[in-house]
Amino acid sequence: MTVVGNVVRRAVRDIPGIEVVPDEVLGTFSFAKYLMWKDLVDRANLLKQSPVVRHLIDRDGGATRTGDAFPKPKVLDGRINPVDLFTPLPADSSQLAAVVASANGHNFLLPGVNSPASQIGGSGASPSSLAHDPTRGHSR
Repeated sequence: MTVVGNVVRRAVRDIPGIEVVPDEVLGTFSFAKYLMWKDLVDRANLLKQSPVVRHLIDRDGGATRTGDAFPKPKVLDGRINPVDLFTPLPADSSQLAAVVASANGHNFLLPGVNSPASQIGGSGASPSSLAHDPTRGHSR
């Protein structure tokens, strides 16, 4: 065992469950995922104040909204005046339906554009919702 190995062995010899073996491996390790996990665990109660996050953690059904139905893209033009939408990126009717739903307080998962199961989604909907909601006094 090298000098470094012996120093480590002496440093941890009295810690139960830890053993230093004579094998040494040199590698690059990233603890970014651990830090992300730790951040989530440490802030779980704060994060669970959001109905969507609480639903993802506890599966309590808290993300479901009662009331207004999710906007239908085919009838959106007849119900929403484009002047009332703040959407800095181009968006089709399904993406605008997501923007309107978000502004109306709906909680939903917005699949990406490459999702074959997605009829509502796209690269313009998320940033447009983030831009539009604050103009209506909402935050996400």
